[in-house]
Amino acid sequence: MNSHSSGANNDDNTNNNVSGLADLLTQIVTNLNARRANDAEGSSNAKQGCSYKAFMASNLKEFYGTKGAVSLLSWFENVGSNLNITKCADADKVKYVACLLNGRALTWWNTQVQTLGRDAANGLIWENFKRFMAEKYCRRMRNLRSLARCRVHVIRAEEEVQKPNVVTGIFLLNGHYVSVFFNSGADRVLSH
Repeated sequence: MNSHSSGANNDDNTNNNVSGLADLLTQIVTNLNARRANDAEGSSNAKQGCSYKAFMASNLKEFYGTKGAVSLLSWFENVGSNLNITKCADADKVKYVACLLNGRALTWWNTQVQTLGRDAANGLIWENFKRFMAEKYCRRMRNLRSLARCRVHVIRAEEEVQKPNVVTGIFLLNGHYVSVFFNSGADRVLSH
């Protein structure tokens, strides 16, 4: 009987071990599947674009707002190229680029942030940010903006150009040179 009862115990132990291994294996498979699902969600929900650290690692020059339009346009080209290379997310572009502002430019930006609110200011799209900066730091852009309010006459007759109340000028408008004739409407020219 002893040998028979010990055989029954061995069968019970074997069944318990098999059952325990089956449970353990089921738990391992479940955990692996859950981990794979989390990894897949993580990769699809991962933030697109570069990190702030990656953006700043390119050592872009800071902009101080003291050197004029050519400096600003060159800075725009360098920063824009970097944004493209690093695949910076649209939502992060202005926030990251604003960290490159210093001096007068930083003071101007802080005023914009106070006026618009931090979320709205950082939420600007890159093109609007560039336009705001160009209006501030490019005198010609400010002049063109005020000229847009003027009444402009394009005169084809050459004799009109010779009149003292007609002023001509060549301007860069949207990347194209434009000849413009301004008729002040004045009948007399005042001279010193």
